[in-house]
Amino acid sequence: MSADYPVVASPTGPLAGAQPPRTAPWAPEPPDDNAEGPPQVARILGAIVRYKWLTIGLAILGGIFGAIATRFVEPTYEARAKVWIMSARPTGGPTPTGPIRAEELLPQTSWAELFQSFAIMDSVVAKRGLAATPEDPKDRPAFVRFGTSERPVVAQYSLRIDERGQRYTLSRKTDGAVVDTGAVGDSIGRPVGFRWAPSARQLVPGRTYNFSVVTPRDASTALLAKLQPPPQLALNSNFMNITLVDTDPVEASATLNTWLTEFDSTALRLKRRNVSEYSKLLEEQRQYAMKGLRDAELRLEGFRTRTITMPSEATIITPGLQETRDPVFRAYFDKKMESSDLKQHAEALARALRAGPAAPEAISAIPGLLTQPGAKDLAMMFDDLATRQKELRDAQ
Repeated sequence: MSADYPVVASPTGPLAGAQPPRTAPWAPEPPDDNAEGPPQVARILGAIVRYKWLTIGLAILGGIFGAIATRFVEPTYEARAKVWIMSARPTGGPTPTGPIRAEELLPQTSWAELFQSFAIMDSVVAKRGLAATPEDPKDRPAFVRFGTSERPVVAQYSLRIDERGQRYTLSRKTDGAVVDTGAVGDSIGRPVGFRWAPSARQLVPGRTYNFSVVTPRDASTALLAKLQPPPQLALNSNFMNITLVDTDPVEASATLNTWLTEFDSTALRLKRRNVSEYSKLLEEQRQYAMKGLRDAELRLEGFRTRTITMPSEATIITPGLQETRDPVFRAYFDKKMESSDLKQHAEALARALRAGPAAPEAISAIPGLLTQPGAKDLAMMFDDLATRQKELRDAQ
C-alpha cells in the first residue's frame, strides 16, 4: 500500500516532509557529471554497456549476413589509361609556321570517336578472343586466340579433353549434340564457324571447358559498354581519359593494353596515309610548275630572238622628241605584249587539249590565263573543283 504526499513549492525549495517523484524502472540513468567526454557520448557508452549482449549479437549477425552477401555480389575492377593527343596547333597558341605540311587528320574531339569505332574494337575482339566467354574465368588463357567467321553458330558449348590429352569433343551444351571431334592441337569447331586452334599446353587433360559464343559485332558492343564513362577530351585539354570496367582485373588490363596498341597503330596508319596522299598532290603540282617554267623559259628565249630587231625604249631618241614618241612606243609595246599574251595562252591551251583531257593543274599553270577578264568563270569553276576534291579526300 502506498500513499502520495503532496509537495508544496517554496521560494527556497521543497518542504522538509516532501518526497522526490518516483522514476520508472525503464527510464535511462542520468548522465554522470564526472564521466569523461560530453554527456551525449557518456549516454551512448552507458547504453552499449547496459545492452552489451544485444550489441554483440547484432554485430555477429551483421558479420554473418555481410559474409553471405559477398558471395552473391561480384566485385568489379577498373583499368585506367590516359592518352595524349598531339595537335598541330597548340591550344591558345599562334598559327604554326614552317614548311608545307599536311592538314590535321581529325579534329581533337574526333579521336574519342575513332577509339570507339568498330574498326578498332573488332580487331581487339579478334586478338583477345572475346567472342567466347568461358564460365570459369580461369579458363580465359585457352581462349585468347579464339576467332570466328562472320556468322558463327551462336550457342553454349562444352569442350571435353580426354584423360590422355590427345582427343577433344565439342558439343552443344543445350542438347548435348556433338558438333566436332579431333586431335588436340588441330582447329576446333570449324563446322560451327570457329577459327580456334589452341595448343596442347593450353588444354588440361581430363578437363571440360564450358563457354558461350556470340558474333564478333555483339562482342564489340559488349566491350564498348564496359567503357564507363565513355572516353572524351576535356575542354582545352589534349588528354583523353579511358576507364574500362570488368570483373577480372587481369583481363581488364590486358584488354585495355591491346585496345590502346590497336588505336595507336590505326592512328599511325591513317596519318601516314594522309601524309602520303598530300605528298603525292604536292609532287603533281611541282611537276606542273616545273613544266610550266621550262615552257616559259623557251618562250622567253624565242621572244627575245624575234624582237631583237624591233624598236625598244633603249633606242636613241633625238632630243626634243621624247614627248612625241613616248606615247607611241608605249602604245606599241602594250599592244604587242597583249597580243603576245593572247597568243601564248591560245598555244598553251592547244597543247593541253592535244595531250588529252586537260587537268585543272595544267590549265591553272598557264601564266596569266585565269587573270584575264574573260576567264573569271573558269577560275571560279576551278576553285569549286578544288574544294570538292578536298572534301572527297577527307571523306575517303
